Amino acid sequence: MSKYLVLVTGFSSAAIQVIFLREYLTIFSGNELTIGMVFALWLLFSAIGSRVGKSVSWPPLKTLNLLYVISVLIGFSLARATRLFFLPGEMISPWIIPLIIGITQSDAAFFGGLVYGKIATQQTGQSLYRFENLGSLFGLIAITIGILLQCPNGILLGMVLS
Repeated sequence: MSKYLVLVTGFSSAAIQVIFLREYLTIFSGNELTIGMVFALWLLFSAIGSRVGKSVSWPPLKTLNLLYVISVLIGFSLARATRLFFLPGEMISPWIIPLIIGITQSDAAFFGGLVYGKIATQQTGQSLYRFENLGSLFGLIAITIGILLQCPNGILLGMVLS
């Protein structure tokens, strides 16, 4: 398995997680509870996806990558559409927040974990983690530059997925 694919997986996962976090902070008026829920649910669904990816031999990696991109686009669109259901400034119940986060980002986190789990069965050791972490670092640097240049989340997402 190519180290390039591991690098790209880390890059896209870290960058997409930041983009989703920025969306949720605007939807839920940003607080620590929201940030904790975003990270907890992302890690939960990524872990489930990784576990499934290690135990199944289907589908091919190209299909998984396509499902990952589609799930990110659907999740981002649903997150954006969430604003249509609440008035500006309206407080959203703490019980609704994890439901919305789970619905909008669970597929992206799951398929990201699934891709990584599939790669982990074909490549082991420190190089796998080293290249995934290096990709995450590059993804976070790229997103930080985009944020500093005041790029909207939709533009950032397009850059990450291209």
